[in-house]
Amino acid sequence: MEEEKKTLFVPGQDPNNNLDFSYIKEEIYKPFFTQPDFPSFRFPCPVGLEIKTSTIENIGNGVFTNRDIEEGEIIERVKTLPLADRRRYQHDQVIRDYILPDTCSCKECSVHGPVVRIMMGFGSFYNHQDPPNQNCKWIVSNPFNFLDFVAIKNIKAGEELFVNYGENYFKTRQYKPATVKHA
Repeated sequence: MEEEKKTLFVPGQDPNNNLDFSYIKEEIYKPFFTQPDFPSFRFPCPVGLEIKTSTIENIGNGVFTNRDIEEGEIIERVKTLPLADRRRYQHDQVIRDYILPDTCSCKECSVHGPVVRIMMGFGSFYNHQDPPNQNCKWIVSNPFNFLDFVAIKNIKAGEELFVNYGENYFKTRQYKPATVKHA
């Protein structure tokens, strides 16, 4: 449906890279219209997810599934909340590890830093892995303040869910390659 198409971008890519909502297979996640040209979205409770000690040594917690997930399935939709004073969070290392900065090249962001958002739900607990260990991706919808975690391959029950944070995440941090513990 043509009216469902909106601009989305994936973190680390050009925000002008137009995608649409055609990746959404599950009816409950599809946009619905209560006003012309302005979609609304549902935020159902994620089923079969839990937070446990990560398989990455010394990293803390991670998100795991206790059910099989099919490639292309939305794992979770999380609300993102823009934080008001963007400069305030740029130098707080704890907060910086859990925020999602917008990749924007506008003049305001160049002067004041990027708009930053905090992810609700389990969003801040998904850990990073490079391909081929990455098993899901996030698709950000800035105009509507949410992002979807989508499976990029079939995932078995009991597996930890990993996204790729992108190169920019690690440019400002002391990054050490992760070691994944195998059962």
